[in-house]
Amino acid sequence: MLDSNLNKLSSGEVLWVERKLIGLNQGDRAVRMGLTRNDYGRLERDYHDNGRSFRKPLPPALLLRLARRRSGLSLAEVAEMNKVSRVTLLKWERIEKDKLKNFWERRGFTFDR
Repeated sequence: MLDSNLNKLSSGEVLWVERKLIGLNQGDRAVRMGLTRNDYGRLERDYHDNGRSFRKPLPPALLLRLARRRSGLSLAEVAEMNKVSRVTLLKWERIEKDKLKNFWERRGFTFDR
């Protein structure tokens, strides 16, 4: 079942968030952890635990990306649903566009602790 609380993260999502915050791709993070990129990717895709809160508030822009990731919808699908291009949607995620936050809230995601 999809957990709509974006501040409660699975172990894989914690890895994904930390990697995004330090600006590494999966391959570079895997090397630093002594893993293959495929093995690291499997760890990031782990959605099967009860989740835990991240130790500090996540940047709103990252929460918007996490909502898309957790929804299972592709960038193209979310862009089409918002009647914008993929490039515009990526820009909305970066600048923390309220319209995009409202889009995810209407789908049950929560952004506040």
